[in-house]
Amino acid sequence: MSNLRALDPTFTDSFDSAIRTFSLAPDVDDGKVQARCADGVFSLELPKKASAASKKTAVQ
Repeated sequence: MSNLRALDPTFTDSFDSAIRTFSLAPDVDDGKVQARCADGVFSLELPKKASAASKKTAVQ
């Protein structure tokens, strides 16, 4: 890519869009999913549903 930039100063290597789909686990609260893109890093926050997050097991 750097060679193309040297030959053509108007060359850009950006993309217009990207699509990726996948299934969420049953314990993910799909109403609270958040996505961010900062400094070229795409991050997903997939919080668990309240019932899944508060599940406790007694240890004897």
